Amino acid sequence: MRISILLYFILSYFFQIRADGSNSNLIYLGPFLPYQSKEEISNRDLIRETLQRELISKGFEVKSVSDSNPENLKKARENNAKFYLTGFYNRKSNGNILIYGHVYNPDKGIIIDALNISDSMGDVTGVVLPPEEIRTEDSEIIAKFSKKFSLKVKFNSKRKENSENIDEFVNATSIGKDLSLPVVAVDTKSSDDVFKLLQATEIVTASRTKESLIDVPATTMIVTEQDFKNRGYTSIEDIFRDLPGFDFIGLGGADPNVLYQRGYRTPYTSRTLMMIDGIIQNDLWTQVATFDRTYPISAIKRIEIIYGPASAVYGPNAFQGMINIITKTAKDNGGKSFSGRSSFMYGTGPNWTVDGGATSQIGDFGIAVAARTTQGEDENNNVKGKGFHSPYYLRNPNIWGPALYYGDMGKPYGTYHDSVNDWGTILSGTYKTLKVGANISNKDESYGGHYPGDKSQVNSYWSKRLVNVYLENTVDITSKLTFYSMLTFRDTSTYGTWAEADGYSLSKPSYVSLTRWQNANSSILTYQNFEYRVNDNLKVLGGLKYESKKLTKYYDIPGYWWGSTYFSSVDYLNPNVNKGIDKDPLFPNGGYSVYLSTDPIMLRGPSPRKKMPDENTIGTNDRGGFLLTIIDWGKFRFSPGIRYDENSIYGRAMNPRITGIYKIRPQTAVKLLYGEAFNEPPPLLLYGGFSGRVSDQNLKPEKEKSTELILMNQGKQISNEASFYYSRYENVIKESAQNAGRRRIYGIEYKFRWNFNNFISNSSPISFYTYYTYTAALSDIYYDHNLGEWKEGVTPLGNYEFLLQGDKVSGPFGSYHNGLASMIPRQRKYTNLGDIPPHKINIGINLPIKEDFIINLRGNYVSGRELYSRNVLSNTDPLPDTDTETVLRRIVQHEDRKLSPYIVFDTGFTFNFKEYGYFTLKILNLFNEYYVHPGVGNANGGTYYYNRSGGYDSSLLPQPGRSYMFNLTLTF
Repeated sequence: MRISILLYFILSYFFQIRADGSNSNLIYLGPFLPYQSKEEISNRDLIRETLQRELISKGFEVKSVSDSNPENLKKARENNAKFYLTGFYNRKSNGNILIYGHVYNPDKGIIIDALNISDSMGDVTGVVLPPEEIRTEDSEIIAKFSKKFSLKVKFNSKRKENSENIDEFVNATSIGKDLSLPVVAVDTKSSDDVFKLLQATEIVTASRTKESLIDVPATTMIVTEQDFKNRGYTSIEDIFRDLPGFDFIGLGGADPNVLYQRGYRTPYTSRTLMMIDGIIQNDLWTQVATFDRTYPISAIKRIEIIYGPASAVYGPNAFQGMINIITKTAKDNGGKSFSGRSSFMYGTGPNWTVDGGATSQIGDFGIAVAARTTQGEDENNNVKGKGFHSPYYLRNPNIWGPALYYGDMGKPYGTYHDSVNDWGTILSGTYKTLKVGANISNKDESYGGHYPGDKSQVNSYWSKRLVNVYLENTVDITSKLTFYSMLTFRDTSTYGTWAEADGYSLSKPSYVSLTRWQNANSSILTYQNFEYRVNDNLKVLGGLKYESKKLTKYYDIPGYWWGSTYFSSVDYLNPNVNKGIDKDPLFPNGGYSVYLSTDPIMLRGPSPRKKMPDENTIGTNDRGGFLLTIIDWGKFRFSPGIRYDENSIYGRAMNPRITGIYKIRPQTAVKLLYGEAFNEPPPLLLYGGFSGRVSDQNLKPEKEKSTELILMNQGKQISNEASFYYSRYENVIKESAQNAGRRRIYGIEYKFRWNFNNFISNSSPISFYTYYTYTAALSDIYYDHNLGEWKEGVTPLGNYEFLLQGDKVSGPFGSYHNGLASMIPRQRKYTNLGDIPPHKINIGINLPIKEDFIINLRGNYVSGRELYSRNVLSNTDPLPDTDTETVLRRIVQHEDRKLSPYIVFDTGFTFNFKEYGYFTLKILNLFNEYYVHPGVGNANGGTYYYNRSGGYDSSLLPQPGRSYMFNLTLTF
């Protein structure tokens, strides 16, 4: 079977080389159609007749065709034509004809060259001239076009793809933007950078309207479909290792990663707004954005990454930035009625993935479908069998007792299996201006190295489900006024199993429990936006929003510790229904499914009810509106805006945005930005208390105020951009339910891109990039490990709280001072937040080899970093005791107070099958570097492996060694 597949591709490739039209002398000449103009039959025929004569005079055989573009291309391909030529025409404001000529490669079905010809008057705006001085005869322009266009074809015998002409004559023109023409693939353009900053690229995320990169009032990055191919990316999470301004924490658990954007350390990726085509994907209960392996990359057209606060436009939770995945639609087919691709991936954990998508356009109807499934196990030999994940702890009967008779996801407890079972789909259908879509995903993943193996079994699983269904409509009320309406239903839920061994000593039995957890949440959101283009220099945008949410209050965990959480099922065992059951001597350990590790048998807790009971839910309402203006005044662009939001729980919030851009030259600009944002307290911390987490319904939203200066220059070969920002934060919510302290973050992000001529003939340019990130993340509070609480600032005597007076005397319970103790006034002091490296460098180079190969090499350097104040490894407080165990634990863990710097190289090798697809080998951590990321959450597990861990969150997260992935992608 494998031999036959390989033989198929070899023969297909050989046939393509031999049977394409590269050696033909035949040209198919299609019609020239009117564009935003009335049809002029005489000129239409004259353009074709004149061009045909010029082509014949240059030795070509010409066949005229008059069907649709897709049909003409099909005929040209079937008859091995060398080129297919077609185009458009219209009238300029001065009355002269303008002709657009497009050269197609019939075998690829794409435009490989272009030319636009009209008069040579240039820009005469504001100049009054006699009509006879500005009028040029149509026949003169047509003759000029035909001569130049035919020469362009004659001197392109190898059918070279001229990206500069396409950028100038297609992408940068209104016709290219309006008609979605099938231009040459991005990897053959001169801007073949890993994150392209094309002049013609339009960003829609920053202001909810199309803007060029030079006009976007934010620091922005773009990741395209071609970048995925060049770098060998096989999932969305791959891109964040190579982005400036992000700290990628490889968690390896149910959430495979945690992202800190611009130095804001949080227990989850919950301060960045994630969207697919503008539809929010964050979990309703935790507000977590999950950048994982459920999203089909075959659907991705590009990803827009916006840095900085955006609540003035998007409302709550657009805090540190936004990531918007723009998907393909049927309009991107380049005139084809059907197209798609399928990818088959196999490699080092998870073992295999199938990812595919297709789009189709028939008349006014369009459909786009994409799906993905990932199966297998995450492999990390730097965690498996090491430390608290060694067999000694995972299968120790003194710790786990009868729990070792159980298992999950087909794997027994006591062994290390980090299982993955994920799937996701992105669907949409369009009819004229109406769009209906759905984003659905489900993931079942084990815990990996997230929790110490003496507290939790790796093989338990945690599941997340997302259902997003939406209806949207865009209507041009007038030529200046556009309305955008949307209705969305969102359902998010988490559920899973938890095997727990609560205890801190090897010499004492553990309290073991096997329980099932659940929460379920839903939302209905509607908003009405408008865009009013007053004139060429003034645009007004605004909108209204209403959202109704139904949220879970407490985790539903039947059988867990009595009174610690909600219990929905088995009324007999529910202390809220059967009063006194929690005092029954049959359950002496504090819960139905709570046992001692010395017990001979145990029962798993019952499953929660499928539907969350109403008594454990709460309804909330959100209302909001925004107003934004975009003002162009000479070389200046101003974009002031403001948003008002009101929530039925936490009240009101007002967030302004003020931005100014000065364009020194068309592609050089200075931007000054000020913005505010707020982040809602997540329901997880408002209501979701259980024995391991305290909740507080009086939490206030976090508040951010940010100022930023951007210097930007975009050249055809070299581009530079530098961002300098200073952000202030109030009412900070950390891993616990508490508004505690303030943060100050200073940062610099520098991006350099260079495209230069390839030393290999007939190859696209080599692209090189380097990004530098500097981050100083400061906090005015620190964690007191002895008291187990957060403290603000310092006293003149350091961290000491009280001034002790009187004489020191001895008593039956030890020594003490016989005088009064007075509290020492504290002063605010900002110190290093921790977990955020001050320096990061991303570097990469992309080398195309003719049309057949792409070699990509990337390196990511991360400087040394101090650990988060709450991480037990950062504890420098006085020893609470002097027993041997306490002293040894402090000595061992003191060695890991600061993480060492590291540099990791990744690579991708791609072999093109031209229009059939490509084959890629991706290798991560090419040189098998050993490096460690800091733990997340409380990070209190520690590294003293001679006794049980000190908490439920691992303090250090060793990262995987070398891994590989093979990807065979077929296009059709």
